[in-house]
Amino acid sequence: MSKAITWNKRQPEALYRQAVALRNNDPDTAATLLAQANTHHMADARPFFAAAQAALTQGNPAHADTLDRAGHIVEASGSAHPVATTRLLASPE
Repeated sequence: MSKAITWNKRQPEALYRQAVALRNNDPDTAATLLAQANTHHMADARPFFAAAQAALTQGNPAHADTLDRAGHIVEASGSAHPVATTRLLASPE
């Protein structure tokens, strides 16, 4: 995974997998990697759901809810409109 990230820092699958591997030992780095994965590939719901779980673990239920909603939008449509999803993620609760 780290070779893929070194080769291409925008590789969303590698970012996602690295984040999942780190989520218990380094939740802050995992959250950062998940945010990057979401930015680079908004058609995959898994990073949104994993980021929601990380936000919940970090004591941020409002952000977790927003990420979970974004994940469900992506999951239902099979893709995400980057502008709409970015606005959802940026909107205050």
